Amino acid sequence: MEGPLIERRLLFSALLVALMAGNTVGLASHYRDGGRLPYRAALQTLDTLVQDGDGLIMEGTGFLRFYTPHLEGRELPREASSLGELVEQSPRTWVLAPRVERAGYGYYEHQFDSVYEWLNQRCDLVVTFGMPRLDFRRNLLELYSC
Repeated sequence: MEGPLIERRLLFSALLVALMAGNTVGLASHYRDGGRLPYRAALQTLDTLVQDGDGLIMEGTGFLRFYTPHLEGRELPREASSLGELVEQSPRTWVLAPRVERAGYGYYEHQFDSVYEWLNQRCDLVVTFGMPRLDFRRNLLELYSC
């Protein structure tokens, strides 16, 4: 009776260890940066780049008010035509666009697909901000100059 009980405990323990080990890389990455986008680094850089008369467009303007309250920005539209109208309002416009990929599935790519295409055709990618991860996810912010 004791033999089968020990075998079951060993089997259960082995399965538990296998399940935990399969997610160790994702767990380590999550504890390093969570699922956050690197707004602090991006806005600190923007603070040195933005000059009087420059426009700023970004997704999540609440971060802008928190990290650099003296800068003013507009919300990144979901349509390229709206983005074009905003960009034309300033001689130079900075656009901070999120790129989040999870196992090849881009969450923002579905929301901003025409915006990304417009940015890639008409603006210069200045820098990409991101925290290196150990798993398959990517949480990036791309800074464009238009």
